Amino acid sequence: MNKISFKADHLDEFIKRSSKLNHKLEKDEEFGKEWEIGHTFFTEIVDIVKSMNSISLFVKSNNKFSTAKGPVNVLWNISIKPMLEAYCGNLDKEKKEEKLNKFAEIFLGKK
Repeated sequence: MNKISFKADHLDEFIKRSSKLNHKLEKDEEFGKEWEIGHTFFTEIVDIVKSMNSISLFVKSNNKFSTAKGPVNVLWNISIKPMLEAYCGNLDKEKKEEKLNKFAEIFLGKK
């Protein structure tokens, strides 16, 4: 069995971003508390890290966490974003993209 340990600051950053995203989802008029991301994504990130043979959730440069090609970016693209897109099914394309971009800013740290 492969043992994975994350750097404390990386894990704290992942939890912080997930919590911020959940807060945004809870307050959003189209979503609400029932659409928050849950524990499944915390276990899925471990599988992604293992598959990438990565030792970090993020790349850190200039004291900022980057998700460019890291496990957190993969988790967003293969799991969280598609789930949120499905939940946005009844919104028009422009509003859907606007919401998804805001959610991505929060979770991926993009501005």
